[in-house]
Amino acid sequence: MIKVLKEMKKKFNKYWNKSHTTPCIPVVFDPSFKLKFVDFVFSKAFPKIGKEKIVRLEKLVSGLFSTYTSGNPMCEYTQQIPSVCSVNNDAWMEWYKKVSNDQTRRSTDLDRYLDEDPIQGEEFDIINWWMDNATKYPTLSYITRDCMLFHPRLYL
Repeated sequence: MIKVLKEMKKKFNKYWNKSHTTPCIPVVFDPSFKLKFVDFVFSKAFPKIGKEKIVRLEKLVSGLFSTYTSGNPMCEYTQQIPSVCSVNNDAWMEWYKKVSNDQTRRSTDLDRYLDEDPIQGEEFDIINWWMDNATKYPTLSYITRDCMLFHPRLYL
């Protein structure tokens, strides 16, 4: 019996180490926790390898963000040069190119969202917050809509 339990524990640890970051994604998109909270918890729970796990989670979230921005033209942060520029007006074309390049250099809405401090307060309503901030974080609002089905706060 002990041998079976040890094998079960070994398999559990193997798969837990591969999958425990996935349930953290909804927590990252909860404005009252964000990545800062997961970083705090991982550093306490895994003192030796917490940073490594955070890096893995950051890559996962960045990959998710990249997938949403590349797969959905409505989520693109940078804007295309307007079609009115097709008129042979070099000064306007130059202006629109400059504005477009400036927007590309600006950080993504993921970077801006994660850089802000988490929201504090017991009566925080995550759904209303995302409805109010969908225009500020367009790509993240799509991701949040899809991944919040698994967020424990919604079931409390």
